[in-house]
Amino acid sequence: MSTRVAWLVGPLLIVAALAACHDPSTTSANPVGAADLVTASSQRTHTTFVGNGVNGGVSWYSSDPSGNYVFGSLSVFTGAADTFSTTSKAFLSYYEAQCDVYSNCNYSYGYGLIPAADVRSTGLSTQGLHLSTNTSDNPDFFATTPGMVIVDWDATGVWSASSKGINTYTSAGFTQRQEGTSSNSSATATGNIVGVPIPPGAEGSIGSSHSLIITVTP
Repeated sequence: MSTRVAWLVGPLLIVAALAACHDPSTTSANPVGAADLVTASSQRTHTTFVGNGVNGGVSWYSSDPSGNYVFGSLSVFTGAADTFSTTSKAFLSYYEAQCDVYSNCNYSYGYGLIPAADVRSTGLSTQGLHLSTNTSDNPDFFATTPGMVIVDWDATGVWSASSKGINTYTSAGFTQRQEGTSSNSSATATGNIVGVPIPPGAEGSIGSSHSLIITVTP
């Protein structure tokens, strides 16, 4: 039997693969946004971002017939500029685990600021979102393996949800804390992270955030 747990953290649909009960046979526009408050560098560091715009999230889990499996998550936020910053920015974070049948896993992850122009809304009333950014030449982004990150979201309208308060999750390389308000709805998500494709059937969401303070610590 394969066990999969998913929960909502702002725009994130986090998927945790519990290897103790793992079944090898199971598979499973215009620029928007600006930074309100930013501290970041190319090294692993404390990063803060205030989201006041659109966001997108996706999580995934899949396995092959040999029992190897992958799981991961990605989120991107935009914001509204205030007196602290006049430069538009967006915030991106992601992680992925590639595991063998014995749950020996290799992790890759990244987080930090990206140009606001790399996140574009598509369609009317934000029915879609497009992310395309190159983290390899971005001094404000830390990544274990830098490169191109490309994701497209399209709304499906199957569900909608809202979140207000504090949510925290920890991946292999960092902890992300979100405090504020966000609303999200279901979406399909396709693309790849540094050449690794997001598996079919990944769970996506798009929405908006309001004074959402995002803090990342390594």
